[in-house]
Amino acid sequence: MISYFIPLIAFWFAKVTGIPQAFTILNRKPFACSKCMGMWLSLINELCSGFTDDSLWIIPISSLCAYVLEVIAKKSNLPLNV
Repeated sequence: MISYFIPLIAFWFAKVTGIPQAFTILNRKPFACSKCMGMWLSLINELCSGFTDDSLWIIPISSLCAYVLEVIAKKSNLPLNV
């Protein structure tokens, strides 16, 4: 169930909060990139919950969804911390 929220959490942390941009050590990949953050969070979640064959699909799709959220936010002119 948490796999559905991982792209939203990754996008929120990387682009909306501004936390990675405020700290020099966090202002790099994977913290400031929603695609990378989505992939790493999904990988960690799948490793903790038990890596299966379905994990090979869930991880890249989670990263793709985080990227799609970022593109939609940019096209909608939402205020992002870039």
